[in-house]
Amino acid sequence: MTTTDDVWSGFNPPGSGDFPEPHKFEQIGSSIAGEIINIRRAEFDGKAIPELWLTTADGDRSVLCGQANLMTQLLEIRPIIGDRIAIQYVKPEKTSGGYTAKIFDVEVKRADGSTVDPAPAPATSAADLL
Repeated sequence: MTTTDDVWSGFNPPGSGDFPEPHKFEQIGSSIAGEIINIRRAEFDGKAIPELWLTTADGDRSVLCGQANLMTQLLEIRPIIGDRIAIQYVKPEKTSGGYTAKIFDVEVKRADGSTVDPAPAPATSAADLL
């Protein structure tokens, strides 16, 4: 017979163990920048989404990349471990279904020093954070 303790004994609460502190984009202008140290597959609402682990000036942080605009950009850029990335929440945007999507500016500098040509950036760019 399995007890409750057996089922949950392998889990640690967020912020403990080897997992970095999560970063959330709650306000316009919120940003994060750092070197990618891990890219994991996370599950959210039954969908696979990327989770980036970054070493930042404030320590290691994780970013769940489930927002459609952010994931679309990451799938185009395809950053890898060792790349530097800057992500900034630029603005909310209403969709045709009435949903409010978050729009991001994403900049990547490859580990070899090359850059990725992103779509035109807004006046305040995540590249300023790299």
